[in-house]
Amino acid sequence: MNYDASAIQQKRRSGKNTCKEKSSAIQFSQGKTKTDRKKIEIKEGQTFGRLTAICFNGKDRYNHPIWMFLCTCGKKKEISAISVFKGVTRSCGCLRKENSKIMKSTHGLGHLDEYVIWCGIKQRCFNPKCKEYRLYGARGIILCDAWKHDFKAFYEYIGPRPTKHHSIDRIDSNGNYEPGNVRWATHLEQANNVRSNTILTCRGESKTMAEWARSLGIAYDMLCQRVCKLGWSHEKAILTPKLFT
Repeated sequence: MNYDASAIQQKRRSGKNTCKEKSSAIQFSQGKTKTDRKKIEIKEGQTFGRLTAICFNGKDRYNHPIWMFLCTCGKKKEISAISVFKGVTRSCGCLRKENSKIMKSTHGLGHLDEYVIWCGIKQRCFNPKCKEYRLYGARGIILCDAWKHDFKAFYEYIGPRPTKHHSIDRIDSNGNYEPGNVRWATHLEQANNVRSNTILTCRGESKTMAEWARSLGIAYDMLCQRVCKLGWSHEKAILTPKLFT
């Protein structure tokens, strides 16, 4: 069999070039990975959650920097800079204890319907991923601070659910879940409440139908009849004396 010497030499040359290209590519990628790593820079006085950096305090056995931090509770603690920088550690440990107390405060009540309803309120007020968030949290409607982390306080105020046909109703549909603005109500009662919050405008002033009725000293049903049944304009319904209905 005859071999072409020039062809063999060409293959060898091309093979060497390929190997060089591969090795240089590997070196480039490895170098890029090392140089592109995000540097952890912590300065004295910088805060992370409840922690404030005091001073650099050496390195651990993995050569990771250790800093001394001051927590808002007053305790000082040595913590890995990586853990704090990435948000894994946000306190000296007091935050975990507080969260544990919150969890214990609902211990034994998680089986109640009222607890499930309370959790649902928190979801639609504070969780943007909740389907109902756009109707509540996105509108600025929240669960008050006194009830946000304390189910017992919420339960003591609202009381047991009267029947399975009752749910939490906000008396002012534009208001928050807070004392004085929540009650147990049926679907019919809630529908009537929505109607009572119909906005009426007279001479540049806007109020709910219920608010106009209270300020004018007339029955809500009379004002509702003028607007909803008789089809009066807002100004006529509000300015017409009682005797002319």
